[in-house]
Amino acid sequence: YYTKEAIKAYKEVIQAKHEEVIYHAYQIMKRPVITVLDTAPITDCYMLLQEKGVRQLPVMNVQNSPVGLISKEKILEKLIIEDNVIQEAKAASVRELMDYPIITADPLADIRRVAKIMFDHDLNCIPITNEADMFVGIITRTDYIYAVSTFPGLTLRA
Repeated sequence: YYTKEAIKAYKEVIQAKHEEVIYHAYQIMKRPVITVLDTAPITDCYMLLQEKGVRQLPVMNVQNSPVGLISKEKILEKLIIEDNVIQEAKAASVRELMDYPIITADPLADIRRVAKIMFDHDLNCIPITNEADMFVGIITRTDYIYAVSTFPGLTLRA
């Protein structure tokens, strides 16, 4: 059973002409990057995740250097939430829960290589950093799904 709207949307994607060939991380990364400090309380981090509608955040230290990645899943292990309100929080900072060391990629990295790294390390996202080691973007699994579905010429091979 297909609706007329679904068929129309499918035809539009098939007929879409995308002039730009997608090769590099900067072409599909999201920016600006939403980050959190490693010293932030997990309650603040949870609120930021909720506000921005994301599931993970790159973590930086006070020198603005990348130091880790924090996921909503890890934070929820330390919080009791009822009706979207934090009822109880076990004392913890982002630093205590973040995954580290962090794996990052360069903006000019081949997106197929970035996808392979994400797959090999079971990552939901990979932050993109520049030559000064500053966050400039982030690529999530959703970004890959969008790119593959929007740019018909793009195929990923792991």
